[in-house]
Amino acid sequence: MKPNLLLLICLLCSCNLFAILPITGPSVVCQGSTVSLTDGTPAGTWTSSNIAMATVGATTGIVSGVAAGTVTITYTVGAAYVTTLLTINPLPALSSSITPPYLCDSTIFNYTPTSSTIGTVFAWTRAAISGIPVPASSGMGNPNEQLINTTPLPIGVIYVFTLTAGGCSNTATVTVTVNPAPTLSSTLTPSAICDTSGFHYNAASITPGTVFSWSRPAVSGILPATSFGAPGLGVISDSLSNTTPNPIVVTYYLSLSISGCANYNYNPVTVTVNPCSALLQTVEPSETTFRIFPNPTRGLFTIGGLAKGASLELFNATGQIVYRQLITGSEIETIDISDKAYGIYYIRLKDSMHSITSMILKQ
Repeated sequence: MKPNLLLLICLLCSCNLFAILPITGPSVVCQGSTVSLTDGTPAGTWTSSNIAMATVGATTGIVSGVAAGTVTITYTVGAAYVTTLLTINPLPALSSSITPPYLCDSTIFNYTPTSSTIGTVFAWTRAAISGIPVPASSGMGNPNEQLINTTPLPIGVIYVFTLTAGGCSNTATVTVTVNPAPTLSSTLTPSAICDTSGFHYNAASITPGTVFSWSRPAVSGILPATSFGAPGLGVISDSLSNTTPNPIVVTYYLSLSISGCANYNYNPVTVTVNPCSALLQTVEPSETTFRIFPNPTRGLFTIGGLAKGASLELFNATGQIVYRQLITGSEIETIDISDKAYGIYYIRLKDSMHSITSMILKQ
């Protein structure tokens, strides 16, 4: 062979004009997934231009997507090589919270999934769970379904979202806590009481963290007329005066809540108040050892026949206590209600022998 022909062949080989076949295989790989590239030229070596985005097996051509971006994959045989561009698509992830705010019993789970990956499509599934009497379900986008908790304890409900974008899929778990509607575990019918002892009741629920509030509407014959308890531990300590000769049933309505979720089906607690003190609505001087005069009064009045240690309470017409005093000295006390509004008041007097309510009119 002529020398110049040999030189030409050598130059052609070193310039890589025909020595290596093209790379074949996918041009896209998902982050966290693999694809396989091939080349018909044997005995070559594979390399990646950026192993932070994609790695490739030197002898296998299997490419693993690491991070979103574009890399150059090179196949080299001797001094010759061939390249291909490979795009790594990101795995779509939820940008919305995977721990949305708690739900109250029987409310709608309204959750709009979002992702920073443009074009993401969201699908979800929810398995059946004990205590949530809603069948297992699935759907797209916002679940928008009512969740009922039939237990006394909070329940975590799990939604599995599948996110798809650019041919790549990813899953995310969203857990929402469904709080119960707490109910009373303490008795609804406590034992009857004497009106001299007052009503004492400790509300209880098996739902941890329950907050109680209560109210007592007016009942004819019971003083004070009404009462209520601000949200707290549910301890009722109420002074009940039965001004009639007959037992009276008094009803307390309790509202229970947990984490702001209230049970609006108020829990009624009823107690019978017996007239143990045989209180009188009006008392004439001849009917008792207590004496109240003048009656009506313009502000000052005197109570006579008091025993040391007796207590005195003054109620207005709505049952509110506006004056209270313990008798520690003489048998006669002068009371001044000049600063009180005009109208009817009730005086309740108690000592070791008597418990009497009398009406007094301020003119």
